[in-house]
Amino acid sequence: MRGAVVGYDVLRGVMEAAGRTVGVSLERVSPLRADDDEPAATVHELTPAQEESVRVAVAMGYRNTAALAVLATAVAPIGVVRTLVVPLALLLPLSAWSALGTRERRHRTTELVFVGSRPTRLLGATYASGVAIGLLVSVPAPVRFSLSGMDGALVGWLAAVLSLPAIALALGVWTGRSKSFEIAYLTAWYLGPVNGLGALDYVAARPSTASAGIPVVYLALTVVALGVALVGRRRQ
Repeated sequence: MRGAVVGYDVLRGVMEAAGRTVGVSLERVSPLRADDDEPAATVHELTPAQEESVRVAVAMGYRNTAALAVLATAVAPIGVVRTLVVPLALLLPLSAWSALGTRERRHRTTELVFVGSRPTRLLGATYASGVAIGLLVSVPAPVRFSLSGMDGALVGWLAAVLSLPAIALALGVWTGRSKSFEIAYLTAWYLGPVNGLGALDYVAARPSTASAGIPVVYLALTVVALGVALVGRRRQ
């Protein structure tokens, strides 16, 4: 595999012209792209253990897990879909959700990104992309819940798909780190849907959670989290 940057020659020319204008010589610590067919582990400075992990993931068909999740939500028994498949499927976007609101600070491009767009509008697009990912990996579930008359499961699914990216976005904007959401989400997943702690059962995997109104709490938390993210973005 090789790295690549779209518009590499143009970008290099712009950098050189900028250097000549201000009278300095610009030099990158790392190349914009690989100039030869080096192994990916060499180009991206992976450790042997990391390289082996990538190879194992590819061999196991890791890229197909989203398709498998959609298939499982479509064909598994409806009770299993609610208690097991949907909670597992909504773990797949963990890395994508945890990056919401953090990319600009992590890559030190805050000024560059915000100067060309309205921060609040960009925040809305970021949140919408997070919701779309959750919808993508579990889309058959709400259809089956609706057809089966499982209103509690339907509302629980909706609350999870809306609240999880909102919470991730709020944490990302304020902390600039993905670890905050990753730790919080994995803890909530283990204690809530897996072990039945009602307050953390964000997806209403159990009927008792839905009857207690927990999904409504998470829908309200969605609004709060988006407000917190908006305040944080305006401060940046």
